[in-house]
Amino acid sequence: GIVAFRKTPSGAPRGLYCGIGACFDCLVTVDGRIGQRACMAKVADGMVVAGAMPETLAPLTPAPTTPLPREQICDVLVVGAGPAGLSAALAAAESGAQVIVLDERDAVGGQYHKPMAASLSNMRPDPQFAEGIALRDQVLAAHVTVLTNANVWAAFSPHEVAAVVAGRAVTFRPKKLVLAPGAHERPMPLPGWTLPGVMTTGALQTLVRAQRVSPGQRVLIAGNGPLNIQLAVELIDAGIDVVALLEAAPRPGLRGMASGLRMFMASSTLTRQGLRMTRRLRRHAIDLSWGSRVVALEGDDRVRSAIIATPSGTRRVAVDVVAMNMGFQPETGLARALDAEHVFVDIGLGHLATVTDPVGRTSVPDLFAVGDGAALGGSRIAMARGWLAGQAAGGIVTPDANALAEVQQAEKFQAALWTLFAPPAFDEVADDTIICRCEGVTAGRIRREIVGGLVSVAALKKATRAGMGRCQGRFCAASIARLCPHAPAAESFAAPRVPVKPVPAAALMFEAAEFEAPLLGKLPANQRRVPVLFAEQQDRACDVLVIGGGAVGLATAYYLASEGADVLIVERDEAGLAAATANAGSLHVQLLSYDFAYPGMPDDGG
Repeated sequence: GIVAFRKTPSGAPRGLYCGIGACFDCLVTVDGRIGQRACMAKVADGMVVAGAMPETLAPLTPAPTTPLPREQICDVLVVGAGPAGLSAALAAAESGAQVIVLDERDAVGGQYHKPMAASLSNMRPDPQFAEGIALRDQVLAAHVTVLTNANVWAAFSPHEVAAVVAGRAVTFRPKKLVLAPGAHERPMPLPGWTLPGVMTTGALQTLVRAQRVSPGQRVLIAGNGPLNIQLAVELIDAGIDVVALLEAAPRPGLRGMASGLRMFMASSTLTRQGLRMTRRLRRHAIDLSWGSRVVALEGDDRVRSAIIATPSGTRRVAVDVVAMNMGFQPETGLARALDAEHVFVDIGLGHLATVTDPVGRTSVPDLFAVGDGAALGGSRIAMARGWLAGQAAGGIVTPDANALAEVQQAEKFQAALWTLFAPPAFDEVADDTIICRCEGVTAGRIRREIVGGLVSVAALKKATRAGMGRCQGRFCAASIARLCPHAPAAESFAAPRVPVKPVPAAALMFEAAEFEAPLLGKLPANQRRVPVLFAEQQDRACDVLVIGGGAVGLATAYYLASEGADVLIVERDEAGLAAATANAGSLHVQLLSYDFAYPGMPDDGG
C-alpha cells in the first residue's frame, strides 16, 4: 500500500502515524483543500487526493461574509463521543438534562468502539463492535444531540466552548461541561520511527479491524501491554504475517501466576479473553517475546527493516509495517487550558492526569473530566465513570452505587494487569533521534540547549521550536520533560493555548458591527506555577543586581553590561519566559518604553 503521503520541509517522507488525527503527519490535499488529515477524511467517489503540497505562503483569505458564530445553549455539553463521553451523555439525558455531544470524527464510538467501514456493514459485528453499536443507539434514543465533524478548538470557561462544526463556527454555552477526549498512544522515539510504514498499534488496528486492509504483508509489533496482543490476533484473522511480537516487560514467571489469579478474580471474562488470544498466537507459532524491544528502524521512502533486541540476542528482520504501542497518554489540553488541577503520573515515560473526585468533578466548578482523557483506566472504567459524571452533571446528587462498585472492580483488574505487563522505565534516546516529529528537533539539540543553561520544557520550546508544531507537543512534551535535568511535574509542561488544535482561520472570521463584537468569557488565571529550581546559596558581589529576567530586566542588564558594569540577574524561573518575551507586541512596546530614541531612529521606533 501507499504509506508515504507527504514530505517535510527537509525532504523526509511522512505517512500515517497515530491514526486518530492527533499527530498531523498524514496530511494530504483533498479536492484542492490543503492540510486534510488522511486518517480523518472519509473517501468518496470522484475524490481527488494528492500528497500535501510544500509549505508556502497562503493566499489572502477573502473578507468575511458570514454572520456571527451561531450559539447553542444546553444543560450539559460533552466533548468526546467515545465510551466515557457517550455514557456521560446517556446518564445526563436520562437525568432530564438537554445534552449535546461533540466529536471531531465523522462517527461516534471513539478508538475503542470505532465503527466498521460502511462497505463492511453486512458483516456480523464482534462483541466489541456490538457493544459500541448498542451504546450509540441508546444515546440517540435518549434524544441526545450528537454533532460529528466538530473540532473543539477552545474552552474559555466551562460555560463557553468554541468549535468548528462542519466548517461553521459555533459557540456552545452549557451549564455543565464534561470532557471525555480520550487518549493518544505514548510515543517511542528511536532511530527511524518517523519513516512511513511505522505507526501506532491503534492506527494499524483501525485499518485492519474497521477497514479490513493492511499497508503491508510483513508486520512487526512492539511495545508494552495487551493491545499489541489483540492486534496480532486480528492480523492473523486478516491473513497478515506477524514477523515478531515484542513485549518490553520482563517475562513474568511466578509473578505472572499471581497477577493472573488477581485478574481472574477481578474479571473472569476479560481474563478468559486474554487467555484465548494467547492460545491463538501459539496455534499460529507466534512467540510473545518478553523483555524485547526495537533498537532502530531502517528504510528509505518507507520502513524496510528493524533491528530488534531479545533475550537471545540482536537481529535484523525485514518488515513492511511496524506497529508500536508503549501505553497511552491522556488528552488533557482542554482541562489544562481551563486551569483544572493536574498531577504527573511517574510510570514509564510519564503523563499528566486530571485530578477529579469519584464522579469526575475537577477543581474547576461545573467542569467534569472522565475516561482515558482524564486518567488512564480502560473502557470499563471509562464507561462507569462517564455514567457517574453524566448523572452528577444532570443534577443527581447521590452517585450510582453499582457504577462505583464497577469502577472499584475494574481498578483491581487494571492493577493486576499492569503488574503482569510492568511498564519499563523511559529508555535513553540517542542524540540523532528525532524527538519532536513536527519540527524535526533531535534529542541532541535538546541536550545541547540544556548544557547551555535551559532547564524547562517551556524554555526549550522557545529555543528549539520543539512542541510548536501542529500536534502541539502531544507526541514530544513528555519525552522532552524526561530529558530535562529536573524530575518532571505537572508544572513542567508548557501551558496549552487557544487554539488547542489547528483550525482554518477562515472558519473563525466574522464581521460584527462596531462596538458590538461578542465578549469572551472571563479567562482563567492559568498562572504558570513554577517548579522550584534548587540552586546553591551564593555570596556574590556585583555592580548592579537586576531582579527579574523579563524583557525589561534583560534589556537593562544588557545595556549596563555593554557599558562595562558587572551585572547579576536574579529570576525565580528561567530568564525570558515571562509574557513579554512570548508576545511580540508586548515585547515591542516594553522595549520602546525602555530604549530611548537614538540618532537616525525611524519615526515608528524601528
